Parts: sequence; C-alpha cells; structure tokens
Amino acid sequence: MSISLLPRTKLGKWCVGLLVACVAIHFLLIADVPFVRLVIQSILALAVIIFGVVSIIKNRERALLTYLSVAVCLLILLFPLAFVLGERLFPHD
Repeated sequence: MSISLLPRTKLGKWCVGLLVACVAIHFLLIADVPFVRLVIQSILALAVIIFGVVSIIKNRERALLTYLSVAVCLLILLFPLAFVLGERLFPHD
C-alpha cells in the first residue's frame, strides 16, 4: 500500500477536519476563558485520536495527514496532563 498525503476514508477526513477545528479554536480565540478553550480543545483532540486510530486500524488508512493529526493531538492532550501533574508534584508555594 502506498502512503498518500490526503485521507481517503470518511474517518480519516473527519480526523483531519477536527484537527483543523482544534487549531482554529486555539488561534482564533473563540472562547475568551482559557479553561473553556482548553476543555473544547481536549474534547476535539480526543475525538481526533479516536477517529484517527480507528481509521488507521480498521480502515487501513495510510494518509500522512491522518498520522500527523493523531500525533499532534497526542501532544495537545499531553500538555494539560503534564501541566497538572507538574503543579501537583512541584507546587509554587
């Protein structure tokens, strides 16, 4: 199977589209409250990871943008987790 740039399956296209929405929310500052924006981005990132992994495993999606979307959203979810864990382990006092 060859690797293409754009996804060919429905789930792969949803994966890339939700990543674009997640990045748009971050840069367009749709939500003024940072916590609300973080929650919306986390929910979208989780959906991207689920759609992306399902399309890669079940539908055998081999699109570069699908793999990239899953990797970026893993980093998006890792940041709040690392932030909260760091604040709990090393408080500022």
